Amino acid sequence: PGTGKSLVCERVIADGFYASGLTTLLTAPTNKATDLLLGRVIRRLSEFGQLDAALAAGHIVRVGPISDAQLQGEYGSRIALDAIVARDTMALATRRAELVAAADAVAESDAYWGAGEDDAGERREPRSALLAQVADIDRRLKQVRSDALQRAEIVATTVHRAYMPDQVERMFDAVVLDEG
Repeated sequence: PGTGKSLVCERVIADGFYASGLTTLLTAPTNKATDLLLGRVIRRLSEFGQLDAALAAGHIVRVGPISDAQLQGEYGSRIALDAIVARDTMALATRRAELVAAADAVAESDAYWGAGEDDAGERREPRSALLAQVADIDRRLKQVRSDALQRAEIVATTVHRAYMPDQVERMFDAVVLDEG
């Protein structure tokens, strides 16, 4: 303890790998240790004026719960994978709900008025076309999580999550394992 290992990790990640455009998996045994090192990397990027651009580009992603209250409060909405996915899928989820409601309304109308017409006798979009749009949105919703991980240049998570295939589905140029 106290030999500067975390300082070296922080600088290697921020000044070396990130500055060189290399992708990095930052990992530690616990959420606390992961957040501690990630917080140091974020501060280092901030010191050199790189943080705002990194956050805007989605280059920093935290997979799993953020246990550090300060890190969560200051950056959670911009780095937590679940928050990124929720933000990026909000419009799609809303459109999906609208299409499902429209498809349900068409099914009810078809049962009452006959296929393909509304109560005024007007032609409308068939239910199958609406459901095809719903299926397309479902595919796009699944892709958002993967896209966020692929865009990231620094992905931070615990060792346990790093080895779960459904958590971090990509390759990295470098892996930094902090002993915490």
